[in-house]
Amino acid sequence: MSTSLLYHRFGIVGYRYVRQSFALGVTTFRIEQPRERLRCSQCGSEAVWAQGGVERFFRALPIGNQPTFLEFKVPRVLCFACGKVRQVKVAFADPKKHYTRSFER
Repeated sequence: MSTSLLYHRFGIVGYRYVRQSFALGVTTFRIEQPRERLRCSQCGSEAVWAQGGVERFFRALPIGNQPTFLEFKVPRVLCFACGKVRQVKVAFADPKKHYTRSFER
């Protein structure tokens, strides 16, 4: 499995595929954001330091008739440019949503 499935099936760019699991008729893909792609969500600066994160699950397009979820640890970063500690923006989902933009469409 490669990151091309993330792009071609779900429209997700800039994230790395880690693993997948199948349990109780549900497919779950674990993804991560590469360190070099982390940016401050306040000012957009690249000068950030990772400070942990929060596990989130996003509903994605089903594969066949199986529900599909994305498991993602949203990084929290300390920005050296603006001094804020914030979570990075999730590019494939709107803020405060638990589903991807492709699933919403």
